[in-house]
Amino acid sequence: MLRSLVLLGLGSLLFWGCSTNVASYEKENRGVYLLFSPTKERLAKMDVIKDMFTYIINDMSPGDTLVVDSAGYDPLRIELSKNPELAYKQKRAFRSSLDLFLKQLKPTKTCQIDNALARAKEYLSKKAIKHRSILLCSDAKVLKRRVRELDGMTVSLLNFIDEKKLDLQKLVQKIEGANGKLIVAAQLSDLDKALSYR
Repeated sequence: MLRSLVLLGLGSLLFWGCSTNVASYEKENRGVYLLFSPTKERLAKMDVIKDMFTYIINDMSPGDTLVVDSAGYDPLRIELSKNPELAYKQKRAFRSSLDLFLKQLKPTKTCQIDNALARAKEYLSKKAIKHRSILLCSDAKVLKRRVRELDGMTVSLLNFIDEKKLDLQKLVQKIEGANGKLIVAAQLSDLDKALSYR
């Protein structure tokens, strides 16, 4: 009898332990929305851009979501399965789609990104995502108007491609004034900060 109770107790512990892990896993998913303005200067650095996307895709985990949005083109979206094997296959397929997407990009003038930023926030808000980040591969100087409420989202400026001098004080005021957090990625390795949720 005692042996049966012990085994039952261990079984319950293992069951609830697995349930806790699943619940914890579901809470840690990420949503990343990348706004990309294909200016002539950026497209001339295609090797750096490809390295950037490789880094981002490799960093994605099962359950994560990624959107690549460029003015004048349909956004690329991927919502990874929570199954690691299936998620791996999805990432490979997405990389192929991304390669085709990058090949068709035509140079544009610097885009006005106020509305794009609002669109990114709206998309991420509708998803069951715990950690939400917006990546800006665009000229932050075109943030003309007051940034709309960001609800605690992280906005990361990928400045390692443009390498422009920024008025960080104004940027911080705009992003934090909208209840967001600003991160400036000055080099490719800084993407770790932009994508981290730990």
